Amino acid sequence: MKITNKIWILPCIAIILIAGGNAIAQDELSAEGVVNIFERLAKFAIFVGIALIVIYIVLAAIKIATAGGDMSKLQEGKDGIKWGLIGAVVILGVYVIINTIKSIVAG
Repeated sequence: MKITNKIWILPCIAIILIAGGNAIAQDELSAEGVVNIFERLAKFAIFVGIALIVIYIVLAAIKIATAGGDMSKLQEGKDGIKWGLIGAVVILGVYVIINTIKSIVAG
């Protein structure tokens, strides 16, 4: 694993822990409080996921732009954009599922 890949992991873990701690500290642990905690954590995770997908797609586009004539790099860039878009669709699906569950639980 390259050092640049390790650098991304630590800030992501720290941000998730900070967001989770704030969510728990602000709500009581009743049924409604647990739903609010889950909703805030889910929204935060979706926000981070979208930001990472945008970065991933931009890096894939840069790979395509700098491929020159190398067909393997061109294909890697195309695959990166494809998987980035698939990730965006998955996150959109998660958002829909979370809102559906919230409306069912909240009444």
